[in-house]
Amino acid sequence: MSNRTKSKWITDFCLMPHFNKLIVGTGDREIQFFELSSFDPYCQIYGLETVPLKLDYSSTGHDECLILFGDNVGCVNIFVIKSAGECLRTWKKMPVPDGFIATIHLDAVISGFNVNFIRWQVHEDWVGQIKYYHDIGQVISCSNHPSTALVIGSTTGSTHVEQQLREIKDVNYSQEKNKQKAAYNIVKKRLGADETVFKVYKGVKVFDFSKAKNVIVTGGMDRIIRLWNPYVSLKPTAMLRGHAAPIFYLTIAEEDNRIYSISTDRCIRVWDIQDHTCLLTIRPKSHKIRGDLQAVYYSNISRSLAVATDQMAIMNLKH
Repeated sequence: MSNRTKSKWITDFCLMPHFNKLIVGTGDREIQFFELSSFDPYCQIYGLETVPLKLDYSSTGHDECLILFGDNVGCVNIFVIKSAGECLRTWKKMPVPDGFIATIHLDAVISGFNVNFIRWQVHEDWVGQIKYYHDIGQVISCSNHPSTALVIGSTTGSTHVEQQLREIKDVNYSQEKNKQKAAYNIVKKRLGADETVFKVYKGVKVFDFSKAKNVIVTGGMDRIIRLWNPYVSLKPTAMLRGHAAPIFYLTIAEEDNRIYSISTDRCIRVWDIQDHTCLLTIRPKSHKIRGDLQAVYYSNISRSLAVATDQMAIMNLKH
């Protein structure tokens, strides 16, 4: 990777496999793109209103995609991009002011007709995780704020449909649209019909969703793992107790009917998704992983957990 002129706080990253890119968020309110094969800098969007703490990417069709980020003020921010390949090539041609990476301001990004930028005020605390699920066409995000702990919501919302109807009727709509794009920093709230809110004591730090199992699993500071029906937000269908520290990571292994959870004290538990029983507990004395947890990834192909602290460990969970 080319040398930066100054160090950056990297908040999160995600892959953009359809375009062979790595997307990175920074503490300087930037979204940067790197070549996935070489990690060479490609381009960056700067001038964001807030810090992009959590990132996600999803392809939504041929040469169309969503880039999403949750920020430090609880907003879900969404770039809806058409002709994505052309957009990336255009951004790559922008000036390189620091000698490191081609740079384009957010104003210039959203002034084009191929990019729509949407900001939803969803949470009342910073966003802890965000994920777009293509099979349901919804965004799920979470925060530590109990009253907006987990929210399932639409990307564009009903208000966008109303704007499309106006576009057909109103010849002056394009002028109004340009004014709206100029005021992108005005944050909107979704209509009640466009989102489902789950209230959780002490909020939600991590979640996972399975459409096949029709379940959302959440974990947070209160150390309890909750299972939810995605369409019933009043109370969880089950509560799994056993962890002695806040939940750091959760994943649903559909093929095995299992839930894997890791708490901040590095205790790993395996749960049965139907019986709601704990099948296995692996304590730090057994796996001997030391240090503070930084990242965890579950591979359903190898049925193993990759755990990163100040070292890397891979745990085979076949059973």
